[in-house]
Amino acid sequence: MKKIIFVLFALFTTISFAQEKIGFLSRTSFGIYGGLSFRSVNKGWGAFLFEGKTHLSEKYLIKLSFGYSELQSYQKYNVKSYTSIYNENVESVDAISYNIDRIDYKIIPLSIGLQYNINFSSFHPYIFAELGYNFIDPLSTKSEFKVLNTYQKYSDLPLVHRYIHRLATNSSKIAIGFGVNYPLSSVFGLDIRFLTQIDTEILNSQQLLVGLTF
Repeated sequence: MKKIIFVLFALFTTISFAQEKIGFLSRTSFGIYGGLSFRSVNKGWGAFLFEGKTHLSEKYLIKLSFGYSELQSYQKYNVKSYTSIYNENVESVDAISYNIDRIDYKIIPLSIGLQYNINFSSFHPYIFAELGYNFIDPLSTKSEFKVLNTYQKYSDLPLVHRYIHRLATNSSKIAIGFGVNYPLSSVFGLDIRFLTQIDTEILNSQQLLVGLTF
């Protein structure tokens, strides 16, 4: 996925450069967005996005974006793992159990996509699809930590305890959405969009964003 994003970024840059040199009947534009990431209508978290777009034709655009968003998972589950204990240079292993009550995700997304515009005189509806890669900083809230037993060595552990629980620090995603852009002047526009994100590692989510394009 990282290679795909890099190739698409290079393509975006090449197209933008070609437009300047060749003079295509198109232009490059930018947008700054703020809004909410959410899993349900009664719970949302902040989201920010910066986006660049270049026109492939009158109706088709290729776009690249990065931003910041937060999500929380309340899907409580139990973890069985182990910890190594050193006592007077003698190592032993504890089989442990604890609950994950909540996970807070801080996400930096990098995405590239294709947008299709429907152009009217006073507003411009559109639909789009994106591929993305997320850099994630996760933080878990734990409870009911227990030491179930102590063993002399790792190989004595029950199989269910022989791993370290790790939270996702990166993921890939697909997003689809729709929006509308209202021109405010010859330079600026008001953009409102809604999208659904399907993620490979963390929560699937939705975003509602409002932005200024220029």
